[in-house]
Amino acid sequence: MDRQEFWKLMADGFDLCGWLYDENGELFDYSENVEALAYQFNNIFIITKCKQAMMEHFAESDTPLVLTAPLGISWVAALQEENAGMRYYHLLGPALCGEIPKDTIREALSPMSLSLPKQSSPQEHRIENLVCMLPLLPHLILPRVALQLHSFATGERTAMERVIYITLPTQSPLPGLSSVKMSKWTDSHQLMEAVRAGDIKSALLAGLSVTSGVGDLQMAKFAAMTIQAYANHAASESGLPGDILRDLASFNTRVIAESRTVQGVNQAIQSMLEDLTKRLRLFRQDASLSKEIHSCCEYIRYHLNDDLTTKQLANRLGYATYYLTKKFKRETGQSVNEYIRNQKIERAKFLLHNTSMSIRRISESLCFSSSSYFSTVFQQETGKWPTDYRAEKYRRK
Repeated sequence: MDRQEFWKLMADGFDLCGWLYDENGELFDYSENVEALAYQFNNIFIITKCKQAMMEHFAESDTPLVLTAPLGISWVAALQEENAGMRYYHLLGPALCGEIPKDTIREALSPMSLSLPKQSSPQEHRIENLVCMLPLLPHLILPRVALQLHSFATGERTAMERVIYITLPTQSPLPGLSSVKMSKWTDSHQLMEAVRAGDIKSALLAGLSVTSGVGDLQMAKFAAMTIQAYANHAASESGLPGDILRDLASFNTRVIAESRTVQGVNQAIQSMLEDLTKRLRLFRQDASLSKEIHSCCEYIRYHLNDDLTTKQLANRLGYATYYLTKKFKRETGQSVNEYIRNQKIERAKFLLHNTSMSIRRISESLCFSSSSYFSTVFQQETGKWPTDYRAEKYRRK
């Protein structure tokens, strides 16, 4: 496959532009879909210091690279070295991690705007409009794209752990000032090994090391997205069902995006890694279950705040209701409804001992028809009424 064919494939699959820089860092070629915007996008790549960071990285290493500039503007890069000693830098991008208002773009990129060459350009080519035009590509996808680019550039496959993330600061230094200050993460191997092993302590140590000392909220969020990408990849390799991982990724991405402080991002990272390693341990404990029934159990545990029904679960798996009922009972020893009820009572026990939520609120959150019915079911399952169960905690203190 030649360069233009590969670029077209990336454009069709991810709406990404392809770029090629020579060994001196000069723009050598770019894909057809860049069209008239090559000048502007190349300037963004240079002025955000991503180009400098790319060349500094490849001066020391040949590992594939994910570069993230202010606002989540991202590229992936790979190095091609030829027998004659020539070096080429392959690039795909830019892309965004999420939708961003134009006013936010203007404010965050104002230092960059001051550095852009003065050139008359149409209104639609102003920097805030250009950024809004970029494709949305979640951080979960970026390392996979980097692996594809590395394979094309070198003809060799490499492991996910070798992909390096570099995050540039929100306020990029202007030309002539001090060299790039960046966050470069190389602990992906330790994190992935810890997640695969279900070792929560080591996973937290590797994950939270990325944001230690980070004072910038946006950089912390980018780091958290990076951690999520590697952790989910490790969990996927360990057999955790893809539909569960997609649900987790959607939920955790929203929590990270809505965090208002670096501490909140760190808490989101901690909760994410604890949850993921716990699910992997449960997955291994449920090794006797078929993939479909395990996926069903995971879905139930993750959606206890929904009004779950056997028919809904069967439709999700593509089963007839009677078939799921029979298969679930044979593998777990419980009916679907019994399993749902038991899991909801386990969640209620946690809420009673660890929150101040009222019994009525707990009942509503777990989709019981009434607080009296919830109390009756709770008493049948545990031998205690919810008020008595909650009181036990304080009597033990």
